[in-house]
Amino acid sequence: MMNNLPQKDTIKCYFWKNIAFYLLFSITFFIPIIGNGDEKAMRPIYSFEGLKLDVIPKQEYKVKDDLKYGVFNVPIDNSIGVNSLKNAFSLLTFKKKKLSYKTVKKGFSKWVGGDCEFLPIFSREYIGWAQMRRFLLFNLKDKSHQYYGIRAMPKRWENIRDVQVLDGENKKFVFEIESHPGGGKPSEYYLKIYDFSGKKPKTSTNFLLQDTVLPQRSLAAVYRGIIFLFNENNKLEAYTEDLKQTHHPMVDLYNNNSDIDDEFIDLFDIHPTLPFAVICGETKLWVFSWKNDQPEEFPIAYSHQTGMMQYFSPDGKWIVLNYRDYDKKNIDGYSNIESNQVILMPVNENLPYFLDHPIRMSGHNEGIGVKRVWTTNPLSFNVVSSKKLIRWVIDNPHQG
Repeated sequence: MMNNLPQKDTIKCYFWKNIAFYLLFSITFFIPIIGNGDEKAMRPIYSFEGLKLDVIPKQEYKVKDDLKYGVFNVPIDNSIGVNSLKNAFSLLTFKKKKLSYKTVKKGFSKWVGGDCEFLPIFSREYIGWAQMRRFLLFNLKDKSHQYYGIRAMPKRWENIRDVQVLDGENKKFVFEIESHPGGGKPSEYYLKIYDFSGKKPKTSTNFLLQDTVLPQRSLAAVYRGIIFLFNENNKLEAYTEDLKQTHHPMVDLYNNNSDIDDEFIDLFDIHPTLPFAVICGETKLWVFSWKNDQPEEFPIAYSHQTGMMQYFSPDGKWIVLNYRDYDKKNIDGYSNIESNQVILMPVNENLPYFLDHPIRMSGHNEGIGVKRVWTTNPLSFNVVSSKKLIRWVIDNPHQG
């Protein structure tokens, strides 16, 4: 019996009892934590820290004042569109180490430039931009143009908040319109679809978004005829071209991700053709994929490293991200311009998360208050500030 055991054996007995207790405690509490793969699975796939410079060099050009306020993508080789010089639509073309300015058409409106919403490349023949209450379609072949009034409600002061391409081939676009009823009443926000393929534009009925001031735009993205909107609770919804609500796997992925914060709902880019989107969350940059029957989400990198800006190339083969090195700060504690690096990632449709290994390009991204545009043939990414343009040629680093 225990009472008859020598004291030495009693100490041994208590020792092994304690060991057994701690082993049981460890198995119960620690092993599930160690064996939990969810935490490891949520670690970002890539890190942008310590990336070596790729061979893609930067090219710097001096530009004319105010150029950055009116630059946009055009379907013309090696060129950028400009509408902020001499009240004209002009082309800025790269020729070896110089820039060539060419006026396409001048003075076709009292205000050719101004506060505009530019469109991505949607046609080889047309370009377009929205300006206050009107929308321009410009024919690049014969240099003809047509302005269209965009209205939701008659006899109101209104402006276009956003415009996106619904069907570029058939010149169909979706507009978000801010409408002011007057009399101290709050603004109303409408969605309206315009079809400019015929002699006269065809329009949808007004779709009321919300009758209170929205902190962000409601129109999130358009993908293969599906219109994505944010509702009054900043939750994502999907609609058909007839503005009838429908289901899309992107909606569930976005609304169920706990890392998505209301503050970041504008940081939302869907690939032009492939079934995935890039979203900047509160802590991570995500890829949401609906490639397979079971939609998936992948953490790509920490979002504080990306600077929360991403841009797909016109051909959809690349994405450019802004990377901030927070170790480089000025005397006030803010990031230096040199900390705004440019990260390039190839799009690889054979990967489940679509984005291949990151490349850090030389130079910096000039920070806030600049415009970013692409050229085609060769493909290049360009950052335009008030008096400088920085260019990275991606198709062929030695061509420019």
